[in-house]
Amino acid sequence: MRPNLFSFATSELSHDALICWILSWADSSFESSHSALNEFATKFLKICAPVYSDIWIGKKKSVRIVRQSGKIDVLCIINDEFAIVIEDKVGSSHHSNQLARYKEYAQKVLGFKLEKIALVYLQTGDESCYSEPNGHGYTIVSRPDILELLESSIGLSAIAVSDILDDYCVYLRERQSGFKSYEWLPLGEWTSHSWKGFFSELQAKIGDGKWNYVANPSGGFMGFYWFFRDCADCTVYVQLEEGKFCFKIDVTESDLQRIKRGEWSKLIVDFAHQKNLPIDRPSRFGRGRWMTVAVVVDDYRVTDEHGILNFNATFEFIQSMQLFLEELHAKVHPKL
Repeated sequence: MRPNLFSFATSELSHDALICWILSWADSSFESSHSALNEFATKFLKICAPVYSDIWIGKKKSVRIVRQSGKIDVLCIINDEFAIVIEDKVGSSHHSNQLARYKEYAQKVLGFKLEKIALVYLQTGDESCYSEPNGHGYTIVSRPDILELLESSIGLSAIAVSDILDDYCVYLRERQSGFKSYEWLPLGEWTSHSWKGFFSELQAKIGDGKWNYVANPSGGFMGFYWFFRDCADCTVYVQLEEGKFCFKIDVTESDLQRIKRGEWSKLIVDFAHQKNLPIDRPSRFGRGRWMTVAVVVDDYRVTDEHGILNFNATFEFIQSMQLFLEELHAKVHPKL
């Protein structure tokens, strides 16, 4: 394996620089001297700002790149008229109302009209939910989007003439392979990337939930949580803590936490025993607002004869546990 630039340039700032470099090639002055890179960069512009593609594709355009103007990661100005605001992520998520602030900055400070601003949320890592960027009007450009563009450009010679793009394609391909590794790795060899891919697939199938890394004194875990149902003085929900299937409650009133913990543990375990389901109390109870009150006895993941995940069978089992809790909730709180 040859050295890959992106094995070393892993920071968000390094990725900012790469995006600036790619976009710079879209300037029409490179159409003749570096046609392949110019074509690739123009296609990159198209996936960032598809609404303006008819204006730019095949026409003369000047490209000016500004970094960290108003803390915007990458600002690409086309023909001194259009602004592409890019929030660049390599695995982290948005924070501190930054998406709204960048949009406002482009309008009020830089003076661009809203209809001439393209807002881009570029994520080459993995993120559970894009509802907030979408809500602020950002176009989501994900790792698969960029990888598809890179791989489709191999035949256009853009990658052939650029070791940087070649390295970038290999790097993103490896990251995507890790994300999909839950499909072919034995359960005991799963990485955090495997869990992200698995939880993302579950999220898409269920149509609900979020996933993220959950820190705790024991070392933390990747968790996926969904199916929140209001109850008297608490909320009951389901959480996967990697290979552990947990039934949990959220109790905001500290005086009620121990009472509700015992109450819901008994409700779930007794109802499971009636239905002959493999659900029992956890080995020990925790304290606080969010508590596990019951667990599936063994790993909920179903495997094939080679020890590889059988996703469909696993999903069916997860669905059966959700239906079980839904039935119990309706029995206990028929009006909620």
